[in-house]
Amino acid sequence: MFHLRKILPLLLLLLAVCRLVAQSTDNCLHRTMTVNVRDSNGNLVPDLPTTAFHGKLRGKPVTVRSEQVEIGPRRLVMLLDASGSITGSEYTWKIAQLVAGDIISSASRPNQVALVVFAAQVLDVTNFTSARMQVLEKLRQLEDGSKAAPKGKRRTALFDTLTYAADLFGSPMPGDVIYAITDGGDNISHKTEEDVQTRLLSKGVRFFAFYMTENNFPTEEERLGPRVLHSLAALTGGAVLDIPNSSLSPLYDLSPKGRERMAAQLRYLYDLMVSFYQLEIELPAPVDKQRHWDLEVVDKHGKTRKGVSLFYPQELMPCRIEAAKQ
Repeated sequence: MFHLRKILPLLLLLLAVCRLVAQSTDNCLHRTMTVNVRDSNGNLVPDLPTTAFHGKLRGKPVTVRSEQVEIGPRRLVMLLDASGSITGSEYTWKIAQLVAGDIISSASRPNQVALVVFAAQVLDVTNFTSARMQVLEKLRQLEDGSKAAPKGKRRTALFDTLTYAADLFGSPMPGDVIYAITDGGDNISHKTEEDVQTRLLSKGVRFFAFYMTENNFPTEEERLGPRVLHSLAALTGGAVLDIPNSSLSPLYDLSPKGRERMAAQLRYLYDLMVSFYQLEIELPAPVDKQRHWDLEVVDKHGKTRKGVSLFYPQELMPCRIEAAKQ
């Protein structure tokens, strides 16, 4: 009995540790994922059952436990690039301001919008608690692009700003979005593209962008911009609005018909932000490092469904990072 009394505390401690390990493992296996499924017209495909989603991780099936369509207010951090490559052209800066103002005025906009103006550093922040008119007033104050960023501060720190923006959300919520109006160039950040990928994936933040360009002779950073934007969007389950330039004429058509076309494209982008499926999934094993996983939508016969576009976070973060965002 004497020996049992001595080892009983150790046994209880060991039991508690085992329970904690089991609970942690269980938490690592269960994830909440933001997934968007769109038909050929860009509309959300409704009423998909859990059986319509087939996932795999390292060749093993990922179980979809539940699905729910989420439509409604979301939090969005909008990044407005005020670096020299954007503000150096009065025309390009005008487009950037129009696009930034459009989401604030749109009926389908996320409910909470924060504005971050940046160049070589974060220049100004209008936070989530600000009223819509305050954000629009801030954009009006920036009408003169030459005054948006001080001299010597007009380079571009996109990756640093993306990291800053991700942290503005605090505790993550399903559907959180960063929306960047930028050419995607970066020539001064301390953070890397990989750093940004890790931060966005670990916090469950989707990346969207409106790709800005008017330059027929881009710098090396500007040439890399589209790849960076599309890569971050695809990786996190977001999207990029990239209006192609088919000639040497100005990229953006500001005629009434041109504005109408752009407005329709922007509305589609906003709808992707606010309407989506929220999946509860169970992984076949804990994720030990950042790993790619596959997800597809299938028909009632289990065949890949044609004519749909799928947006979802394509990488899973290890549990130690996933746990940190809870």
